[in-house]
Amino acid sequence: MYANEQTILSWWLLNPSDAKATSLTVDHFSHPEHVKAAHVLMAGGNVFNVCGIDVFERLNERKAMKHEASTAERALMENFAVKVAETACAEFLGSVRSADRRNLQSVQGLVRRLHEAESMGPVRSRTHGQVAAELLKVWLDELQQSKEPNTLPFPWPGLQAHTGGMPLGKLVLIGGRSSEHKTTLARAMAAHLAEQGNRVVFWTLEDSDEDIAGRTLASGSRILTTKALSDRCLPANRTGMTGDDMSEILGVARAQIEGELGKNLRYIDLPNPRLSTVVGEIKAEAARGTRAFFGDFLQLCKTDNPKQPATNDWWREAIATLAGLAKRLGIVIGWTSQIEKTATKESAAQGRVPQAVEMPFGAVLRQGAYGCLMVGLQSEGGSKSVPLGDEGDNGPERTFLRVEVDKWKSAPNISQSKDARFDFDVDPAHDRLTERKRKQ
Repeated sequence: MYANEQTILSWWLLNPSDAKATSLTVDHFSHPEHVKAAHVLMAGGNVFNVCGIDVFERLNERKAMKHEASTAERALMENFAVKVAETACAEFLGSVRSADRRNLQSVQGLVRRLHEAESMGPVRSRTHGQVAAELLKVWLDELQQSKEPNTLPFPWPGLQAHTGGMPLGKLVLIGGRSSEHKTTLARAMAAHLAEQGNRVVFWTLEDSDEDIAGRTLASGSRILTTKALSDRCLPANRTGMTGDDMSEILGVARAQIEGELGKNLRYIDLPNPRLSTVVGEIKAEAARGTRAFFGDFLQLCKTDNPKQPATNDWWREAIATLAGLAKRLGIVIGWTSQIEKTATKESAAQGRVPQAVEMPFGAVLRQGAYGCLMVGLQSEGGSKSVPLGDEGDNGPERTFLRVEVDKWKSAPNISQSKDARFDFDVDPAHDRLTERKRKQ
């Protein structure tokens, strides 16, 4: 009746004290001798002494030797040890994410070798259990020596090389002044991860999901601009477009919708959510296989109690909750956060990228996050930020975006170091950032 009843009985044999505690019963056995042995084990008896070798002749006819119970027991234990290791590896194999290809291949190889070991019979003086243990140790050693970090990649080579990527199980902060491309940075990161085959969620608390999706569409198009999208592509904004232009736009849209980006990137448009709603949504998305969750922006989250103000103590608990959630779920959680207005004016006047501590509850954010990416628009000379909306005739050519890496444990923890600064050319028409090559 049950194809694995020999394995069940073998486990009971090796663990007689667990026979009473298990949810299995003698009803799981169809062979009369197996039922007899199960009754003995559940009563706390020794199946060898009571049932005799004839039971094990039927359990393992090829390897059990008549009147030699110790030989039968050893053969059974050897095979069972390999089965245990094989089962454990198979379960682990099911939990390994396909993106971790090196781990996946290692486990597949281990399971294959365990199958080979079981079919070969005894290996000299070593039992199958010893062979399985040795193979497990080899695989674990290989895994520990692997230099591949458990991270998701940035779309920009320089930032990726410096940080090692976005660490799974961690909370990452993207901070800066108003309208200085925090959302652009986060949106580009989300789109890149989705294109790599990762399920990603982007929760926009300020803009509409239609606007964010349109900016993603525009970033992959030569023709379509974010302005045309924000105006809903009215006929007036399509003046001068040729048939080829419209074909390109439709082609880009189709490629995104039908490709990895359309399949893996989901937008949520829910302004001013309560923290409990955010936590519940992240848990639900993680259960669906989401590997990265981005929110834009953090200060728009509300307390669960409308009468409770969002004090520093409340934010400390909120950040701890989000950081703990990322760790428990094993995903990347990234949030943008805005600088308060007074600090905006001060840091802008000094022509520098703002720091996390200038933000409202900035010290709390910095302490609670694994790392911070602080952004700020800079003039070409680097001495003064260009006022927003005053870009002149040359437009974006006068400005560039600087990203400073702060408190990143896998990278140099020096915010003002040149090694921690990365510059990007900004194409606001298409909501696109291009990392500048560093001078040697």
